[in-house]
Amino acid sequence: MGLLVLQASALWAQQDGARAEALFRAAVRAEEAGQRDAALALYAQVTSTYPNTPWAGFAADRIAVLHGGPPPAPTGAWVWLLSLLEWLAGLMLLAVLMAALGWRAGFFWSWALAAHLADRVETLLARVRLRRNLQADLEARRANPRDSRARYNLGLIYFEQRKYELAVEELAASVEIKADRVDAQYHLGLARLEWGQSEAAEEALRRAVELREDFAGRDAQLHLAQALRELGRYDEADQLCQDVRKRQPRSCHLYWQLGRLRAAQRDEASAREAFQQVILLARTAPPATRRRDQRLARQAKAQCRALSQGARSG
Repeated sequence: MGLLVLQASALWAQQDGARAEALFRAAVRAEEAGQRDAALALYAQVTSTYPNTPWAGFAADRIAVLHGGPPPAPTGAWVWLLSLLEWLAGLMLLAVLMAALGWRAGFFWSWALAAHLADRVETLLARVRLRRNLQADLEARRANPRDSRARYNLGLIYFEQRKYELAVEELAASVEIKADRVDAQYHLGLARLEWGQSEAAEEALRRAVELREDFAGRDAQLHLAQALRELGRYDEADQLCQDVRKRQPRSCHLYWQLGRLRAAQRDEASAREAFQQVILLARTAPPATRRRDQRLARQAKAQCRALSQGARSG
């Protein structure tokens, strides 16, 4: 029974489309003959009688043009349909580009582009999730400004959106409310690093390390080493990196920070060696850090190329 209903609905829609097309074409002929009022009447009949057909949208465009204005923007289901078509066209274009690059430059570059695309898609989906959670966290903060968790969540959302000033404000408030929140201290340090506040970042990250030395897989220690490097305190940064090296000798993040430290110290050979270690370890990265490690490997390759170009120009 349901199949018969579907078949009848499809037949009805097909008949409506044919009738709408016939009316639209008659209106076009009237417009071409200079019969503006007759054309408007026929276009209006298409939009009112067959509003669920594509011809209704075309007719609405012509009505707007005949009245001397721009075509109206599509609404309702047509917005979604046009968005879907644009997205599919962009995806097809990107697939063709990836195939061309893979053919021209070999398998590695096609893999790298695919990984980069995956990063972009993941980032886009994360932003959608963050927007969905933002309103709820704003309501929670309004209801209780002393809610450390709500302030932390807001700070994390702003951090992911790269609104570092707002992130610092919310994370600092979370830490002020509850000073022993290691996650808030850690992300406050990261936000300050990104915002260019190296000294304040060092303070927050050092506090996070004091609260829990192995937080985030010792990433707190490594970002503290980054803050110290940016402050020119290379020996302290190196000591932290070596401490992590004893406990996690296969950490891509460790060798990335070591490479940046050696480059800052003008030790190009050691920097290149550390960056090559990042590339090597990323090939066998564990699932938990694979995406990040592959991103670090791509950045390490760029650093190696920059070091090679600098050596040639020197």
